[in-house]
Amino acid sequence: MSRLTWTTLAVLGWPFVGLVGFAVAEVLPEDHIWAQATAALLWSLPPWLGLIWPVWTAVVARLLKSERPWMLVSLVGLVATGVPVQCVPAASTPTVEDAVSVAVFNVNAYSPHPSPEPLFATVDAFAPHLVVILERRFDDIPGYTRVADDFPGQWPRPSHHSAVYARDGLAVDARITEQVGSDIQAMPIAIAWLPTVQACVLAIHAPPQVPKNATGMGPYVAWLTERVADGRVVHDLAPCPTGSAVVMAGDFNHVPASHPMRRLRATGLDDVLMGTGLASLTWPSGGGWLDFPVFRLDHVLAGPVQITHLEKTRIPGSDHQGWVFRVGAQPAR
Repeated sequence: MSRLTWTTLAVLGWPFVGLVGFAVAEVLPEDHIWAQATAALLWSLPPWLGLIWPVWTAVVARLLKSERPWMLVSLVGLVATGVPVQCVPAASTPTVEDAVSVAVFNVNAYSPHPSPEPLFATVDAFAPHLVVILERRFDDIPGYTRVADDFPGQWPRPSHHSAVYARDGLAVDARITEQVGSDIQAMPIAIAWLPTVQACVLAIHAPPQVPKNATGMGPYVAWLTERVADGRVVHDLAPCPTGSAVVMAGDFNHVPASHPMRRLRATGLDDVLMGTGLASLTWPSGGGWLDFPVFRLDHVLAGPVQITHLEKTRIPGSDHQGWVFRVGAQPAR
């Protein structure tokens, strides 16, 4: 074949790597640990491939001594890398009156940095009205009242805890559910009812499928999808009343394109971070792991509410980055 043909195959074949990877991920078994690890990697490839495509094209053009116009073709791949989080329409909407600021942080229960002071400083810097801490136990956060927790329970691991904290003056009712998932792998859901904005916040810590056991994710997601439709509470999410708008946020332990995330979005919830690509990656981010996020495991899904002032932040003592945002009631039409 001619040099031009080889160049064409090399350059145009690059994006097909992502398409093939996506197709393979679709058929990998959901109850197999390393199959799901592989699927997460393959589902997350497209933005990275888009970023590397121009570099790959330049290398191919140089090695094969071909014409360089292919570079213009490969630059199209940069669209796949996503837009900055601030460009998300929901994040740029003006703040509505009486909006409630929310922070959902997964703080590593096994963190090598036990001092809580850096985390408290982060919370103080954002000053959210509502804070939900997943995994690590904090009896008190300065300036906040703990309104719900599952601390008395005897859970398999310290990473199974959740707690809800509120600033003085915030109208909130909250509870932590039982452990949801399989007999081997389960996690709770923190539920907070915010009457001023008529929103039900569900703080998610989905059972991780890797590296110990993959059986908890399916039942956990099914528990949620049975209780939410059209972005609203259907039943059994007390203290949130039936019909209230839902916001899910936290550590979902899977990537945006995964089957579990698609099932949750099918309940009428929008991925507030859709289209952000590499700008919204959250894991791993230190906390005993490499500080170089390559996956988005932490998400914000919203029903008929306004999500504004969305910010990503590093969480001291955590291998995840977290989201802080404001929830406002959807204006009447």
